[in-house]
Amino acid sequence: MCVPVWVNCSHWIALCISFVNRYIEVFDCGGRQNHKEVKAFMFLVPWIVKVVHSLRMQKHINITPYNVSYVLMRGLNQTGCDCSFFTIKHIECHFLVLELSLVDDDNIKGARTKIMWDIWEAATDP
Repeated sequence: MCVPVWVNCSHWIALCISFVNRYIEVFDCGGRQNHKEVKAFMFLVPWIVKVVHSLRMQKHINITPYNVSYVLMRGLNQTGCDCSFFTIKHIECHFLVLELSLVDDDNIKGARTKIMWDIWEAATDP
């Protein structure tokens, strides 16, 4: 499962959560680490997994925090204003098993325009 996360009311990151392997991959085009929001997911996800199971299964669910790994991303988002688009494209690459190197500052403007038109078409489609 991948989710976009709004950090400090100024920045978007992507979290890809593996329930089977109990880890969270963090995609941050700014290359930052140690977000308090990531720590919240690290501790909260195991509790949610436990709660959604039947009472019989809950006693067997491990609620230790998930492991976190930050995907190395340096030198992206030089404009500082495209983190939401990098987040969307990183999630897309993760689901399609594509190289993250396909997403860079040179092609994010085109991706931003395409995403904008896709949203416009979806919103105006009867």
